[in-house]
Amino acid sequence: MSIAHAASSTDTNYEIADAGNVAVTVNDDDPTTVTLASTTGNSNIAERSSKTFTVTLGRGLVNGESLPVPLSFGSVGNGVAGATSGTDYTVTGGTATGVTHSNVLDGGVYTVTFTGLESGATATTATLTLSAAINGDAEESDENVFIAINVHVLNTSSGTGLNGGASGSSSVSFFITEDTTAPTVDISGLSGTSGAVTVTITFSEAVTGFTVDDIMLTNGVASDFTGSGTTYTATITLTDDSMVTSLVIASDVATDAANNGNKRASANNATVARLQAPAPLTATPDDGQVTLSWTVTADNTGFAAATKYRYQYLEPGVGFTDWRDVLDNDGDLSDETSHVVTSLTNDVNHLFQVRAVNGAGNAASTTAMPSATSDSTAPMVTSIVRQTPSTSLTDADSLTWRVTFSESVTGVDAADFTITGSTAMAVVAAVSTAASFSWDVTASGGDLESLEGTVTLGFASGQNIADTSGNALDSTLPAAAETTYTVDNTPDAPTGADKTVTMNEDTAYTFTADEFGFSDADEGDTLASVKITTLETAGWLKFSTDVTLNQVISKAQIDTGLLIFTPAANANSAPYATFGFKVSDGALESAAANTITISVTPVNDAPTGKSTIAEFSGVLSQGDTLTAGTDAINDVDNLGTFSYQWKRGGTAITGATSSTYTPVQADVGSTITVTVSWTDGDGTVESVTSDPTRTLTNINDAPTVVTMIGDQSATEAEVFGFTVPAGTFTDSDGDDLSYTATQADTDSTPLPE
Repeated sequence: MSIAHAASSTDTNYEIADAGNVAVTVNDDDPTTVTLASTTGNSNIAERSSKTFTVTLGRGLVNGESLPVPLSFGSVGNGVAGATSGTDYTVTGGTATGVTHSNVLDGGVYTVTFTGLESGATATTATLTLSAAINGDAEESDENVFIAINVHVLNTSSGTGLNGGASGSSSVSFFITEDTTAPTVDISGLSGTSGAVTVTITFSEAVTGFTVDDIMLTNGVASDFTGSGTTYTATITLTDDSMVTSLVIASDVATDAANNGNKRASANNATVARLQAPAPLTATPDDGQVTLSWTVTADNTGFAAATKYRYQYLEPGVGFTDWRDVLDNDGDLSDETSHVVTSLTNDVNHLFQVRAVNGAGNAASTTAMPSATSDSTAPMVTSIVRQTPSTSLTDADSLTWRVTFSESVTGVDAADFTITGSTAMAVVAAVSTAASFSWDVTASGGDLESLEGTVTLGFASGQNIADTSGNALDSTLPAAAETTYTVDNTPDAPTGADKTVTMNEDTAYTFTADEFGFSDADEGDTLASVKITTLETAGWLKFSTDVTLNQVISKAQIDTGLLIFTPAANANSAPYATFGFKVSDGALESAAANTITISVTPVNDAPTGKSTIAEFSGVLSQGDTLTAGTDAINDVDNLGTFSYQWKRGGTAITGATSSTYTPVQADVGSTITVTVSWTDGDGTVESVTSDPTRTLTNINDAPTVVTMIGDQSATEAEVFGFTVPAGTFTDSDGDDLSYTATQADTDSTPLPE
């Protein structure tokens, strides 16, 4: 550094010396500091986001000064998973005056170099941006990024020409977290005044995998699908005449770069207007052609009115034809309501559509697609059958034929038919069965009630029956046509029916009119009377008194319960009796007799009489023999083998089951009865019991030895004494006992007491 000095003065008393230069050397020993910081501190960032850092000097550098600031990238502490540069993140440097970046991260080092300028000061702040990438791996919460000023290198280098040096020890630490945010979806444009509208589907971030099939619609279809990344478009067209549709994008049909599926989105009840369809549409066939008819399309709000109509039809074996314009019949295509489609193949079914079209090209198909078959084939009579009655011979007052044609016909009425052989009038009614092509023709009235002869159905010469294409009926009758009834009004004799009735033994049976099986082919005839043609074979058939052969009994008398049958007393069998009869309708009697069979069901008859007990005259005592007598017992159902049970005072005596019984001590003071039992001829167990005997009296019973007394020893010349043990003897009569001892080897003289 040099300093120039020039002297000057206005003082005349002094002499000015020459000017001179002085050289001065300045040593720059002003140090600086380096600071590393983040605009968001140590907060974490997610994948696909970024974080900004600044490296700041304490002062700007001047010409000749240069300071490289080394930054270390790694993780904090041992055992902490660190993010990898180039894979998990990248670093880019900003632009600033006098600042350069070496973005290599070799060995985890990034260098920011500040260089002084020839004129002016360098920037004091350098900006770095760290961008977290998506590497396809789920990030862990401890995947750490640690950025610090490499103090050792900084203090060693201290820059170039930076005699004062530089110092700094700042750092930033944070984590890169996994991206789990699902893309959101926005739907716009689903409304309008045209038959098809374009919708825009916008995702909150770029996605892949989204296709037209992921657009779910109600009453519409999607087409013309385009787009990628965040924005897609599609054309929505209604599938019917509904004015409302809904569009839904389901969740997880598209994914972002982090493989997050999208959220569900919908646009409900959105209006997609279009022209109303020309409906109802009808198709009327004719020979080789079909006439289409419809109603003029009403205008829709926001639409240009329909200017013309177009049609197409399904051609068998080919498919639908292209849309063809309806011809102008009156100079105004917009009000046409019919069109004749010609050059069609007869007897082939065609399916038609008509749509309205306006000047903007908006169109709507019909809501119904009628079909029609053009033909030139005449309908034919396929059958005529007798419907009611179904038999040829009849005395009915109404006759119905069912006439069936080969196809649907029109114009059928009574004037198309003739009734010959009777003055009856015809009435025609269509059969309601679907696709039956049948009509019922009924003849009634006139002389049918009394007619004797045939009645025939035919077609009138002027009949005008035709099919829906206008082809006239070919009235040729099939060979098997049942066109004729034979009417026979001669009265028919009634008939009866055989009948079996069942009754119980020893009861009376009352007949009803229904049991004679009256039947009469003549409508309205009823049972008037019954004639007995053969008398009963057993028992008694009575009408107040015994019925006589060929006796006639009126239905009214039968209805009052006067015809009664009674079997003989105690009689039964199946069958038990029969009788013959004929029925009458008041004019005619049945030609053949019928039979009523009577079966009598047996019932049990109680026996009569009772058993007797033969007794001794005088006092009845124990030991007397009693005998059961059976001669007085009777049973109309027949007696069987007798069994016996003797009873003491009404209680059965155990083991006393024979025809005789000898009373014992236990019977003393009681009466004795005997019950005699048997099984009768009907299988019923019967029994009778005798009258009781007189009260049984006791007789003296000798005592008996219970316990034998053993031999006893005695001493000669000495007195011998012995006490009889209690219970050695017993007496069934309960008498007091006295004892006597005798010497066994003497003459049984009692020993002295």
